[in-house]
Amino acid sequence: MKKSKLFIVVSAIFVSLFFIASCSVGTVSPTNEAQHNADVEARPVNLTPSEALELDTSVPVQAISPKAISTSMAKVIILMYHNISSDIVPGDYDRDIADFENDLIYLKNNNIKIISLEDILKIQSGQLVPPEGQRMAAITFDDGFISMYTKAFPILKKYNTPATFFVITSFVGSPGFLTWNQIKTMSDYKVGKGKNAVQLFDFGSHTVDHQSLAYDETRWPNKNDYIVFLNMELNQSRKAIQEKIKQPKIFLALPYGAGAFEPEVKNAAIRTGYSGIRTSEYGSAFAAFNAYNTDWNYRLPSRPVYGSTDISIIPPYFDWEWLY
Repeated sequence: MKKSKLFIVVSAIFVSLFFIASCSVGTVSPTNEAQHNADVEARPVNLTPSEALELDTSVPVQAISPKAISTSMAKVIILMYHNISSDIVPGDYDRDIADFENDLIYLKNNNIKIISLEDILKIQSGQLVPPEGQRMAAITFDDGFISMYTKAFPILKKYNTPATFFVITSFVGSPGFLTWNQIKTMSDYKVGKGKNAVQLFDFGSHTVDHQSLAYDETRWPNKNDYIVFLNMELNQSRKAIQEKIKQPKIFLALPYGAGAFEPEVKNAAIRTGYSGIRTSEYGSAFAAFNAYNTDWNYRLPSRPVYGSTDISIIPPYFDWEWLY
């Protein structure tokens, strides 16, 4: 009897330790809207409507872009980074600077072309036609940490690699985060000369204050108030960025990945002038996608890259062709 009780106790301890270890490795569920950047807390700002648009609760008319006609796939996977560091604990959201550089080298050596998020729109319009069978990846960063400028920027320049940085506009200039001058310096950087110069770095919105955009009926008993909240978060963050840098196209990244499949979030993004939404969804059902299919634009999946991620896991994601 005592042995049986001891076995039960030991088993319970083992299960508990396994659960704790499983939760600490930094994985994101492919089926849930994961709080992928919970290391950055929301700093609620007392927003008030700044223009009539922010009080608009009507359903916007979405401009329907014709799908580019192609017999092949334009396979893209979006990679999501956070902080780049020289001193990390494997499994968290920091990526070692040497590992980050090796990521770029690995993608190049495996013929995975790195494109910008705006290139997805160019593929759809026919302005950019990728070679048949070309695999592509887009590099994105969340939160706007200072390491984007001090560590990622020099390496991206070294390899002429485009990237999109999603910033929390009320955090800009705070300790540990980018300043507007640094953002402008990165935005102004170009490869080539004259008319052939190419802007490598885009900036997108991670909202004003990193609050969850998911609908919470206890917080918003009147759903119109929720829509006004979305309008303000999206419009005011977009305006703050576009007033500082010359960038007509802008994407949104969802704080905590929350609200990815809520029509009000998509409608607010269209209403306030966004070209697309990058979510935190990934996995066998959300991995690489076909850029020719415009249905993806407001639900772009992404694969997080953790401190412990082996970048060689990326190529198989391109093989889920039945999903496109």
